[in-house]
Amino acid sequence: AGSKAGEASAGLSAPLSVASVRATEERLLADRRHANELIDLLAASASAADVSVRLAATQACRALFVAWAEAGSLPLGAEEAAAEPADEAEARQASALEAYREWLRDKYDRFVAGAGS
Repeated sequence: AGSKAGEASAGLSAPLSVASVRATEERLLADRRHANELIDLLAASASAADVSVRLAATQACRALFVAWAEAGSLPLGAEEAAAEPADEAEARQASALEAYREWLRDKYDRFVAGAGS
């Protein structure tokens, strides 16, 4: 039970390794509940001291953003009008999904801006 939680929190206190970058990428692809770990990958892609870790983090971020865009989680084009929610529970779920998509788009925009500098 503790190994995955330990791995996730280790990224916050210890420098990432290429192996931990890949493990983080896999967790993020498998379940968006780990989305906050994207922040660690973005930081590593911008400023990791080890060039191999920086490259691995950059490649992981790129792969994640591509996968999310293809899955529809990351809106990159013109947004389609959403259907009206059927009830209050559906409206809350739609609102949470929209907030997640906006957060993800912000992280994507920062990644792209950082890649261009």
